Amino acid sequence: MISTVRRLEYIQGYLTLGLVEEASAELELVATEDRQSDAVLEISIDVHSSRQHWELAVTAAREYAQRFPDEPKGWISWAFALRRWKNIEEAERVLLEGEKRVGKTCALLHYNLACYRCQLGDKAGSLARLVTAFRLEPQWKAAALADPDLTPLKNEISQLGVSGRP
Repeated sequence: MISTVRRLEYIQGYLTLGLVEEASAELELVATEDRQSDAVLEISIDVHSSRQHWELAVTAAREYAQRFPDEPKGWISWAFALRRWKNIEEAERVLLEGEKRVGKTCALLHYNLACYRCQLGDKAGSLARLVTAFRLEPQWKAAALADPDLTPLKNEISQLGVSGRP
């Protein structure tokens, strides 16, 4: 019998290679008694998201956020899946809740909130979030300039320094 630890290595390998169906099949072979473990839950988010099975990804990510409320992955993954499955407004609500736990230190959370704000027509709110994201992790500026969610702000973003200041 193959151990769950080994199966998780296989799943991660398949995902790295873009072999999503193989990763999913391997996930199904995880021993029943291990399926609720933290490690299996975490990789389930990635498998379900890669397969664009958004409802399953929401369920796994919500559980992860509840188990590890101080970890950004659960909040960000939950919001991402909700955006794809339902709508930006629900995704934004999840990230705003996550911000209470991890927002002071998580550039990606602010970056995603900037994308949502921009898509909802709030350019000023989006730029404020980007300033925070760039201050925390300057490398996000390059991503912002290429992100289709932020296209309406491309000129404003290009004028910001990597620190978030003009």
